Amino acid sequence: MVKTGISEAVLTDREKGFYRKIRVDPVLGPTFAERVTNWELHLAKMVNFWSLIALMTATRLKVRFGLIPAQEHPSGARLSVEMSCKVV
Repeated sequence: MVKTGISEAVLTDREKGFYRKIRVDPVLGPTFAERVTNWELHLAKMVNFWSLIALMTATRLKVRFGLIPAQEHPSGARLSVEMSCKVV
């Protein structure tokens, strides 16, 4: 646990709750379902992404998954401004 009180366990709980809502949303659910085929891997990547931000674990994404977040989102992703406002 770092000084913020945020841990990977907290991030995991938040991401699971977030994606639980996304998956049943009538607009966002189908959009994510088209792109995410392995939800456990996706959740692990997202927890590690937020760990990078919140816990300043800069090397985790590269070491664990060999990824750069901006490269993970396809250029043809069909998320509109209206869709992104639903999750704020």
